[in-house]
Amino acid sequence: MTNYEEEYPQWNDWPWQMRNRVFNAQQLSKWIPVSDELRSEIESCTVRFRMAATPYFLSLIDPDDPDDPIRKQCIVSSKELELCPGDMHELPSVIHMAAILLCIALTVPARRIWKPAGARS
Repeated sequence: MTNYEEEYPQWNDWPWQMRNRVFNAQQLSKWIPVSDELRSEIESCTVRFRMAATPYFLSLIDPDDPDDPIRKQCIVSSKELELCPGDMHELPSVIHMAAILLCIALTVPARRIWKPAGARS
């Protein structure tokens, strides 16, 4: 296992982690091996869905296990583009629902979410 703290002096600095998030296949290849098939899959998925993972989170992935649970959480999959029977895509507030992903469009006005202490209704 690589000692990232020696290679990246700011490894334990959360702002550094956020600044160095991985958003595409090219950046991901720095952390795990990316096959041509995976690269193509990521490129087709990131047209519709955003991918972002910190280097720390990616460092937890077992690069030899395509079924690694952390890998499945942070690397987009073409399965997310498939609509299956029972998906709730017809509901206006749900953009897409699949077994591994649920995106909800929030449309609640801000005044209903937060009220100052002691404010009257």
